[in-house]
Amino acid sequence: MPRGRRANIGRRTRHASQQQVYSQNLSEERQNIIRENARLRQRVSKRRSLASYNRLAFQNDPTANYSDDENLNIGPMTTVCRYCNALKFKRETAGLCCASGKVKLDPLLTPPQPLKPLFDGSDPDSSHFLQHILEYNNCFRMTSFGANIIGEGGFMPTCKMTVRWGIVTAGKISHDFVNAVNSYPEKGDQVIAAVAARDPTRAKEFAKTHNIPKVFNTYEDMAISNDIDVAYIGALNHDHYALSKLFLESGKHVLCEKPFCLNAKQVESLVKIAKNQNLFLMEALWSRFAPFYVNLEEQLESGIIGRPQFVEVNFGLPIENVERLRKKDLGGGALMDIGIYTVHFAQLVFKEDPIKITAVGELNDDGVDSVETVILEYSEGRRAVLNNHAKVKLWNKATVVGDYGKRITFEDPFNMPDTMIHADGRVEKFEFHPSKIPYNFMNSAGLVYEALETVRCIKEGLKESPIMSHSRSLQLIKILDTVRKQLGVHYDVDDQGF
Repeated sequence: MPRGRRANIGRRTRHASQQQVYSQNLSEERQNIIRENARLRQRVSKRRSLASYNRLAFQNDPTANYSDDENLNIGPMTTVCRYCNALKFKRETAGLCCASGKVKLDPLLTPPQPLKPLFDGSDPDSSHFLQHILEYNNCFRMTSFGANIIGEGGFMPTCKMTVRWGIVTAGKISHDFVNAVNSYPEKGDQVIAAVAARDPTRAKEFAKTHNIPKVFNTYEDMAISNDIDVAYIGALNHDHYALSKLFLESGKHVLCEKPFCLNAKQVESLVKIAKNQNLFLMEALWSRFAPFYVNLEEQLESGIIGRPQFVEVNFGLPIENVERLRKKDLGGGALMDIGIYTVHFAQLVFKEDPIKITAVGELNDDGVDSVETVILEYSEGRRAVLNNHAKVKLWNKATVVGDYGKRITFEDPFNMPDTMIHADGRVEKFEFHPSKIPYNFMNSAGLVYEALETVRCIKEGLKESPIMSHSRSLQLIKILDTVRKQLGVHYDVDDQGF
């Protein structure tokens, strides 16, 4: 941002005569603080470039009331933004709080008092204040609102904001998610700040393994705390809706594992809550963010294989006796556990609602599917054939064929592939980043990409990802609802309203 557009924060009055008037009205203690600030600034300026120096806002002083300290040239927070009517400091540039009217922002009810309590959570307005920083960091980064950590020499940098994750449940997928994020060398400004689980002992062990500073004994305690900004829901399928709802209604952004919910009614309810709360919400379908999936979309858009005509995907693993899959009350079934990946691949390719869905399969003794073949028919005779199997391992590939007879294939495991066969027959390999801690699932390092997308969206003030949007999640769950109905899989929540 050009220097001319910076908010004039933390700068001293330039004229000596004005400075003298201010000094006469200040206590001796305050004058000592001012002199110390001047000495510190002079020392810092000698070893920093001018551009770096200008990024420093002001020295944090817990005893000072920055909102009305004229010596810091901030002024009282009584000015109103002409774009969104939010309260702002007198010398802040108009529009920084709302990207010149592009985002909607609820103003603080009262001007902030000392900034220190707002940052450490002891002020009643802290939650609202910190949420503004989180949601509109790019807008606030050049103002005092952008400061959320105290850096070298006691200065508050105005352009750094760390997104704090709260991990909900301490299971296998949560382990892999945290491991993927912590071991990624370019994860940016995000940290795993807390974990909660129904079993406090398990949560403490999880925290020790991953060096997580905060452990909560209940989900409710973590949801209402000021220690996290976004919740990763790694619970079993049947808990996705209730836990996502809990954290959204507590003012936290949510990344929820796939399947988003057990049916479309629950997904629609969560989307409505997120919009009402002005919070980010996304389904954690990790395949969507895989490097080769991004590459596939680019190739399909380029027309290298012509218009996609046929998709074939197979996903089979011997997991029929795994509790989360075999029990109906846990939201089990091969479709919801692994079949969602095959349906997602077809939707990624064809990008429209299927005009006909046909499903045949086999149910276990608890009334959930263990095997199915799903045929999705699209416009102009295009088709996807999907095989899901929880009894045997299949050749877990995904292939799309275009009208030129050319094809692109993801080798096993297609849901987070490390091998891609291009239309010209070229084989490309992808190497995921290493980790000292072992993973539970193959290529779980790829979970970091959904975390990166979540943090990017939050920092940019987005409420949904353009890559995995709410509409795409709704499209996907509606197909799964139809397949379940044809197979005869009925959950208790299907009879409930949300």
